[in-house]
Amino acid sequence: MTEPGFDSRVYDALRQLGLTEYESRIYMALVNKGSQTAIELSQLTEVPYSRIYDVLGKLEKKGWIWLDSEKSKPTKYAPKPPLDAVRAAKLEIVSRIEEQERLVVSDLQPIYERSWKAEKPDVYIVYGEDNVLKKIEESVQGAQKYILLALPVFGERESSIFYPTISRLRSSNVRIRLLTSKLDPKIAPRLKDLAEIRVRESLYGGGAIIDGREAMIILAEPGPEGVNMINIGIWAKHTGLAAIANDYFEYLWKI
Repeated sequence: MTEPGFDSRVYDALRQLGLTEYESRIYMALVNKGSQTAIELSQLTEVPYSRIYDVLGKLEKKGWIWLDSEKSKPTKYAPKPPLDAVRAAKLEIVSRIEEQERLVVSDLQPIYERSWKAEKPDVYIVYGEDNVLKKIEESVQGAQKYILLALPVFGERESSIFYPTISRLRSSNVRIRLLTSKLDPKIAPRLKDLAEIRVRESLYGGGAIIDGREAMIILAEPGPEGVNMINIGIWAKHTGLAAIANDYFEYLWKI
């Protein structure tokens, strides 16, 4: 049963906000008819009179109605404005969810990390140069110690993607190394105070290593003017893969 004149979706929404069937009927009747006594509400809503005071008490406690007792006897009940009532219900729901979140995370997250995280690392294959660069930029934002970045080309586009993040991280004493086979000469002066830079004759791929905990391995293919272009990236949050990538970067850095 829903109050005549109301969309049934309103009734469903009240249920989602934490009201019972009887509570929803009563609140909708009060909004529609105005202040009512308990017996009038029982007749309007078909809520049994034996239950009416219990339901009204719970509605008052939840902040949906108030006692209009000063204006008449027997006591009449009036609805609080829907905007105020819904806001109060929302705050209650959010508070309850946050408490449940704290309980679940504090109890289960340590167990998950011990049992699963080390055994099931995140691994993604990323296709396309734009997507690969975007994923690298997203990853380096969380760096705390160092970034090793190897890209076939570092020009205006790469600078526009990485420069803001590199600048911010460098001010936090994050060590940054950049290895490339083609560095735009207009970019170099802006980078010299932010990163160690090496330019080598050719890079057949590349990648990024962040703090030795995650890595992106880049696969490239020949592009215009003999410069290799990024094709596929393999990203993993795996210390073993990051360690291998770290060693290979150091090898390329030194030769």
